[in-house]
Amino acid sequence: MMAQDVDETFSEAGFACRIIQADSVEITGGVETNGTLKVPATLVHDGQTYVIAAIADQAYRGSEIVTLDLSAATNLKSIGQSAFAECKKLESVIFPESDVTSLTKIAPLAFHHALALKEINLEDTHIEVLEPLFTENEDDEQFINGLKEIKLPSTLRVIRSYALQFLMITKIEIPSSVTTFEDRVLEGCINLKEFTWKGAQITSLPRYTFLGVCDFLERVTLLTVEPLEPTGLTDNHFFWCDKEVLQVILTPESIENLATAGYTNSNSIYSTLVAYEGGSDDPSAIGKEVTRATAIDNNAHYTLKGVRVDTPQKGGVYIHKGRKIVVK
Repeated sequence: MMAQDVDETFSEAGFACRIIQADSVEITGGVETNGTLKVPATLVHDGQTYVIAAIADQAYRGSEIVTLDLSAATNLKSIGQSAFAECKKLESVIFPESDVTSLTKIAPLAFHHALALKEINLEDTHIEVLEPLFTENEDDEQFINGLKEIKLPSTLRVIRSYALQFLMITKIEIPSSVTTFEDRVLEGCINLKEFTWKGAQITSLPRYTFLGVCDFLERVTLLTVEPLEPTGLTDNHFFWCDKEVLQVILTPESIENLATAGYTNSNSIYSTLVAYEGGSDDPSAIGKEVTRATAIDNNAHYTLKGVRVDTPQKGGVYIHKGRKIVVK
């Protein structure tokens, strides 16, 4: 048996491979059986065991795969750019379960124009950067009509522009781990009804976050660790949304800050602001408990549901200096 060197290639069990480390290979192509590509954790070649650590760029571009089964590929760390692009029949991608997966990278356009996709659960990965996987930019208008749900992993840190555009999802929850959320992430998700981000580590949301999603948008919950900047969210973020339908749920502090820049229910055309009240029974809650004012301060700024109140009434619940209070 002669050891092979890095960059040498071989074929084994129908897979074309390139050695990338002494004991690791990337798949550059290979067999599918009755529309299913099942990738194992390891391959044995000339008596040596190699772990399958990667799928190469464009490895299966344009193939006839229907089901991509990676459930056994627990050593797989990365999927290359355009690896499954133009796989027009691809319906399902099955990752290893999250407690055993090694997958930390899915390169841009890995599933570009895989228009038949119905199932891909990114929650079962350990990726930190979500690239635009399905379509490339705002001009690349190709709807993934069957993909109605997508879950994101708790390891995620960055979501790139166009990452989730033109999907038929009805709701999306952004993990609290995300610290960078670029513009146009959800462009063209025309069926989106609910957007939830609790524990968000941001103080502003990109201008075109909800571009093209306003036909059905009903609820945006954005609970930030620090209050939003005064211009961190504006009514125009929800251009063409229906104010009677869309509720934008924010921390009281954020509502107070936005009011200083003129975003209030009295000025809003497209959305209705609602203060999140929170509570100790919700471990993910971000909010303030009700406190009591000792007296009405006629020179202070009080709001009720985002609208300034100049003459607060005793016993009324208001937002005052970013906190919910009961006036007495």
